[in-house]
Amino acid sequence: MSTAYVNVTDPTRGHNLVSTRSENLEQTRYLFYAGNTLDPDRVFQLEYMRNSGGGEEVQAHCLRRSVNGFIPRAQLVPMEVWAEAIPPVLLGEGIERDTVRIQGPTTAEHLGVFANKPGGLAGVGAALAHVKFYPGDELGSVLRANEGKGIVEIKSLMGQGWYEDEAETKPGLAQLLNFDFFPTRPPVALSGLREMIDKKQGNSDVHRNVAREMFTSCDQFERYAQARLAAEHTLLRQRTSPNGQHVYQYSPVAYVLLAQLEMKPQDNILDNMGGINAEQLQQIVSSVGGGGQIDPSVIGQIAGEVAKQFLAAQKASNAEEAASDNNGDGGSVEN
Repeated sequence: MSTAYVNVTDPTRGHNLVSTRSENLEQTRYLFYAGNTLDPDRVFQLEYMRNSGGGEEVQAHCLRRSVNGFIPRAQLVPMEVWAEAIPPVLLGEGIERDTVRIQGPTTAEHLGVFANKPGGLAGVGAALAHVKFYPGDELGSVLRANEGKGIVEIKSLMGQGWYEDEAETKPGLAQLLNFDFFPTRPPVALSGLREMIDKKQGNSDVHRNVAREMFTSCDQFERYAQARLAAEHTLLRQRTSPNGQHVYQYSPVAYVLLAQLEMKPQDNILDNMGGINAEQLQQIVSSVGGGGQIDPSVIGQIAGEVAKQFLAAQKASNAEEAASDNNGDGGSVEN
């Protein structure tokens, strides 16, 4: 006895699976960062950072035009398809389809193999595989890892080549925009950077679209810097840790942020109030008796005056910081 065929409507008929990973995967993407959040000591150690005016470091293999994932401040930086040498033991299953061979200079330095250097792994060079990395894969991780800090994608330049020809002799649109927006190194102050962008945004529709996204970076970085400095100022007002074993001070990066936001440091209250003035010091000297003892009543009086000055200076400092926070939105300029 046969079973009757049941006619069931196919809900997947006419549908195909399309990989979203392949969409814009290999297209060149561009990053922009309006701030500098590098430790001054690290900048001093690396020449390419000293010459750039600061920036930020990120984890990305596609930043082939810069060094070690470095994003210079106030520059359009391309993310392009590129490959890096990786030992086979670290390769995941199925990665063979993205394994390539780099044509060009074959020196150890170009291949990323330093077998001849002290401490290098001799004989490893030939065993390394070069694996391709794609901007479409790495862009999201870079933006997520630095969310809110001010690193943004310049979406209006997506797909534009860094060079217009394969021989890399004719600069592409992004390079020309870098020269046009920033013919000289931007000033340290964020307001000065905004002025440079504003002067050029009316040159064309392309300039206007790129400038709008640059201003977004400025705004995000300003909010990030204000939030970080507010946290450091809270610790400075506490002066010491609860157990009294640590005195809070600005971090090295805090001074970098203060300069960019044109804010006065809040850690010099004692310097601002002047401490004990000359007249009070003379009172202390005059109070020394024949036995070399200082009159306690004079010391107590002067200590009270100094304490009043300290509290007044601290109150004024807190008021100045609050006013700066309330007026620090610093909106962008858009047409």
